[in-house]
Amino acid sequence: MKILLAPSETKVNGGNEKFVLESLLFQDLTATRKRLLHQYINILQRNDLDELSTMFGLKKVEDINYHNRDIVHELTMKAIKRYTGVAFDHLDYDTLNTSE
Repeated sequence: MKILLAPSETKVNGGNEKFVLESLLFQDLTATRKRLLHQYINILQRNDLDELSTMFGLKKVEDINYHNRDIVHELTMKAIKRYTGVAFDHLDYDTLNTSE
């Protein structure tokens, strides 16, 4: 069974899996993803608050700093477990039968 849901605005923080770029779908895009990830990290390292404020759509310094993190070393989780909200709660992913 395949279920397609739009991402939710509310999310759970944290995770329990290490980020592995090569484990993402469409592995032929890995080189492009690496290049874009390096560009993104370079922007973060410049630590230009005005640029980061515009990029993240945030105004508060503490919110900007929260998102200005080394995402490569952050723990991850499946998107289906990351998002919360009415549709995701009713789906109750952990109770789904994986053989269907």
